[in-house]
Amino acid sequence: MATVTDTTKRFELPSKTLNYIHFPREKSSVDLIFTERSGQLYTFSCHKRKGFYPKPTLTRGWLDFVRSKAIGVGDRVTFRKLDGGELGIEVKKKTEINLFGKHICAWVDDEDAYLYGVA
Repeated sequence: MATVTDTTKRFELPSKTLNYIHFPREKSSVDLIFTERSGQLYTFSCHKRKGFYPKPTLTRGWLDFVRSKAIGVGDRVTFRKLDGGELGIEVKKKTEINLFGKHICAWVDDEDAYLYGVA
């Protein structure tokens, strides 16, 4: 789920994703292109820290994406490898409702959020 840092500064990827990202030799950053279900392409710069703990982060292009999708704290952003090797990205908006007296959280596809009045 998206954190304050994810929505205001950068997106920190789990360290294990370094196994799937190819950084050119002697480089600490690479541009990654993600495809949304709609076919829209997004390019983010991925940086890895130097030193003992090289955690990757998405920087350039990330905050523009956050603003364009109105991503908030608690929303879900999912990255995956698609058929053919492309990278996919999906946003699910967090919504909270009361159902039969119970407070429930649900996540709705970004494209469907507008249909349900979530965004």
